[in-house]
Amino acid sequence: MEVITSIKKQRGGYYNIEFENGETIRLPLPLLKAFPLKMGDSIDIEQYFENHSKVALKFAAQRAAFLLTKRDYTEKEMYRKLKDVGYADNIIKQLLKFLIERNFIDDTRYTKNYILRRMKKVSSYKIMQELMRKGVSQTTIKEELERNINHSDTITLAISAAEKYLKSRMNLELSKRYKNTIAMLVRKGFSFEIAKEAYEAAESKLES
Repeated sequence: MEVITSIKKQRGGYYNIEFENGETIRLPLPLLKAFPLKMGDSIDIEQYFENHSKVALKFAAQRAAFLLTKRDYTEKEMYRKLKDVGYADNIIKQLLKFLIERNFIDDTRYTKNYILRRMKKVSSYKIMQELMRKGVSQTTIKEELERNINHSDTITLAISAAEKYLKSRMNLELSKRYKNTIAMLVRKGFSFEIAKEAYEAAESKLES
């Protein structure tokens, strides 16, 4: 049991609860409104969540439903969103299981749609990095990249980037144009082989 020394409402839908021992936790705004706490109360926070788990699950589901009306989420993104406002791990995991079983959250679907949106703007490698940060597994990403992006798509994107880069640099020495363009494409996530092929195609087109 710990004594509450401070309760502060935060932007984003949660309260910061500070205890006498210096610990700070987050509690979801609707949960604290439904089951109020005040400074000076002595509580066991795990017991608090256990006592109100059914209501906490309902509030977490309402928040998830609201978020999903705005856009699609990966499993990890939704976990973070719910964790950020103070829901307990067991509540989040229980809700995520339900959302995944009902296909409200589907990392494979999310990955496919993300690839289709980004494939004309960035390289496959860049897409993979972005999706991994969103918590999608490498296996899922690789499978969807193979299904949705072929070599022709990748080289077309790389050539377009190379042409755009070279247009304002044709006054540079050939060796410098080559080196700088390859470096730029590699930074964007293209392999050296793709970068070299794209440079040669772009250079040939711009010189003709």
